[in-house]
Amino acid sequence: MKQKVTVFNNNGETVLVGCDKSACEGCHCSFFCNTKTSTFEALNPEKLSVSPGDQVELDLPSGRTISSVLICLGVPLILFFPGFFLFRIFFSNELMMLLGGVIFMALGFLISSLYFKVNKEKYTPVISRKDSSEA
Repeated sequence: MKQKVTVFNNNGETVLVGCDKSACEGCHCSFFCNTKTSTFEALNPEKLSVSPGDQVELDLPSGRTISSVLICLGVPLILFFPGFFLFRIFFSNELMMLLGGVIFMALGFLISSLYFKVNKEKYTPVISRKDSSEA
């Protein structure tokens, strides 16, 4: 998926960019997006000459977007069930079983956040080109 964004700051290898609010209308991931009002980093591996205010196009591979959502939400959901049933062995109270599931779900969020910290560059959007339709 290609997405046009505005450059806010250029640090060389990484560029601080932000989406235009109108871009959210065509984006299918707007439900999970937390960048509607903030900026985020994008990689500039080709060292394109961009300055604040420039429009650039990001390359957001669908496979990485889908896999990041699955890892971020799937791992905690999957770990809920072992926690629930593990606590069921030791406790007969339903509240304790639920607590076990929630603890394991929190562990799943921790695991997925550590995964994304280690693999940050793999999931960071990449600037594919500078928008030439500027006036």
